[in-house]
Amino acid sequence: MTSKGALERLTKVVKLYNIDFVALQEPFFKSNKVDKFRRRLGFDHAISNSHSKVWIFWNTNIVCSVISKTRQQVTLQVDWQRSTYMSWITIVYARSRANKRKHLWQKLRDLNSIIDGPWVIGGDFNSIMEAEEKKWGASFRLSTCLDFINCMDDCGMTDAGFVGNIHTWCNGRGGTGRIHMRLDRLFHNEEWATR
Repeated sequence: MTSKGALERLTKVVKLYNIDFVALQEPFFKSNKVDKFRRRLGFDHAISNSHSKVWIFWNTNIVCSVISKTRQQVTLQVDWQRSTYMSWITIVYARSRANKRKHLWQKLRDLNSIIDGPWVIGGDFNSIMEAEEKKWGASFRLSTCLDFINCMDDCGMTDAGFVGNIHTWCNGRGGTGRIHMRLDRLFHNEEWATR
């Protein structure tokens, strides 16, 4: 949200498409600013996780209950009210170090044991799943992403896929130091796919 015009562009998109639910990652503001952004975007409700890496906004025609809120994720039980189903949404902003992400993988497994119904998990997982998702830098090693792969498998998640460039992140360096990876993605369980 710190890039020039980002808030204005998001505000226009929200109004143009009558969007009732938005999740932001790494807004680069402290959590005490979330309410100011909520008002500016025109939403009724907002929540921030403990380290202000995930902000979620929604309107009153959606009933959201916080199921879990940690440094690396926020999970909501969502009643869309316009439909007859309840669902769960988890927004992730994973830590950059693999040993720190282990807490996230365990939290998702714990959530899987209590969630019964359509569930989607999306965000920045700070990990890839296969060699094609990384361009340049150190060679791909399956061992570095096994925890991530196993967690998604344990939770019964399927990658929703993507349109466009496979790489969602770049380290911004030039020449041989440049690295591109697919760190951002969306997963869903079978109930979400068949609802």
